[in-house]
Amino acid sequence: MIESENVGSKLWVINFYQEQLNKFAKLGLGKLTEFDVKVTEKLIATTQRRLNEITTIYDGNLHSRTHMLRKAKKRLAIRERLRNESTNNNGTATTPRMQGDGNTGHEEGGS
Repeated sequence: MIESENVGSKLWVINFYQEQLNKFAKLGLGKLTEFDVKVTEKLIATTQRRLNEITTIYDGNLHSRTHMLRKAKKRLAIRERLRNESTNNNGTATTPRMQGDGNTGHEEGGS
């Protein structure tokens, strides 16, 4: 079991997800955990995906500059994605302007 003194650390979370995957494999598909959660392919895939996301961020053997480079690349990717999405500065989506025909429905003159 995971030591409680490091609860919340990146390494603790990585170990937690790995233990969950091990538990799911031991129980098998369709079985229930001690909290009555059914082990499904989706649960396993989601847990594995999250573990992969966390472990690409944290690897104790990597140099600190490597971590900084990964974070910088992630920030650049987010900026690029936001730049490619059509948004106004206030966060609302832009819409193409429609050419009006000059008819506002309030015509001058009348009957």
